[in-house]
Amino acid sequence: MTGAELRAAREGLALPRAALAEELGVPEQQVWDWESGVARIPSRSAALVAYKAALARREAAMESSGLPACTFVREWNAQPMPPGTEPQLRRLEALARHARSCPTCVARDLHARGHLPPLPRRPAGGPAGVVGWAWDRIEALPAWARPPIAGGVIVT
Repeated sequence: MTGAELRAAREGLALPRAALAEELGVPEQQVWDWESGVARIPSRSAALVAYKAALARREAAMESSGLPACTFVREWNAQPMPPGTEPQLRRLEALARHARSCPTCVARDLHARGHLPPLPRRPAGGPAGVVGWAWDRIEALPAWARPPIAGGVIVT
């Protein structure tokens, strides 16, 4: 990502430099340096901004599609994620169950799959980042090669 692309993404998100700096955990001057080309943008920061920009474009496209928003999903998004792995999994499973049975969610999903580009993978650090990186590499393999390679990675 270039400085100009970072600036365009930040402006597309309607974020002041200070707000983006806070989200990325860097000083505001660092964002200025990236946008002006003085400093190289770290790949993790670039990936996070690119993901947020793609998500905003998708949300705008869904809004302009004319499909209604799902009240359940709107309320689900408004609630904070509970602490702890088990409550988080239960909450996510409830959303997945709803999405499979809700006509509005199914219609929105079909529209997104048919008319919108896929979202980039959400950037993650630590073990989740390693798993995402490995999964991307496995998905790039021919379909016949994926099961044995994935099995080998899991066993390792």
